[in-house]
Amino acid sequence: MKLRVALLTAVLGMAVPLTPVLVAAPAQAQTIASKLQMLGEMTYVKVAGLKSTRRNGLLFVQATLANTNNVDQQVAYRVKWLDQDGFDAWDEEAWKPLVLHGLQQTNIQVTAPTRNATDFRIELHSPENSASQAAGAGPAASTQPRP
Repeated sequence: MKLRVALLTAVLGMAVPLTPVLVAAPAQAQTIASKLQMLGEMTYVKVAGLKSTRRNGLLFVQATLANTNNVDQQVAYRVKWLDQDGFDAWDEEAWKPLVLHGLQQTNIQVTAPTRNATDFRIELHSPENSASQAAGAGPAASTQPRP
């Protein structure tokens, strides 16, 4: 009996060619910062959480914004939707204004407008941030007439 098992094992071992086993490298952890584009340094508005999933084939994103100050903060945001190659998957969105009251946390939820969107970047702007004061960046600047 032992001889049969040994012969069977040897025959099966020769019949199966040795092939290398490919092990997938773990996906790089994507931080919240890698998904954000801050237009200037925001002192009091922080992104406290960020998650995404697919619903009915569309990318769904939820971000938690937090005001770390006692004073109300004005913020504007928009999402840039990207395809699998990193190109724009949709037209540029309009800025969406938001007021965060003192020490308030709120969730913003957005759904991709196309199934081609596989990634995203959230753009954030606040009139109180350093870029606005220095260069007039963001939504407020777009309402000013150009010389």
